[in-house]
Amino acid sequence: QFVEIEGQRHSHILDPKNGYGVLGPIAATAIGKSAIEVDAMATVGCILGWEKAKKLAGMEGIELLVAKRGEARKVSINRTNSFPEPIATEDAAATQKKDQQ
Repeated sequence: QFVEIEGQRHSHILDPKNGYGVLGPIAATAIGKSAIEVDAMATVGCILGWEKAKKLAGMEGIELLVAKRGEARKVSINRTNSFPEPIATEDAAATQKKDQQ
């Protein structure tokens, strides 16, 4: 869910500072007690930046993971200390290739 404007990919999540879709994270996941809390926190994770979002998540007792695409389209993942470890460790490209066979 994005739109490309002048060569930049803007998310469907709007930045309240400028009204445009955020440029940053490509995905955010939150774990908490209620759906409304985690939905809001995942959105916050896409807008605030990692350090502020992590602090707020900690204050609210919510675990948060934010994935962001950086230079050379490399994906970096930040997660709070108690966010569950990933189950799969295979490279995504290898998995996709295997699925296609």
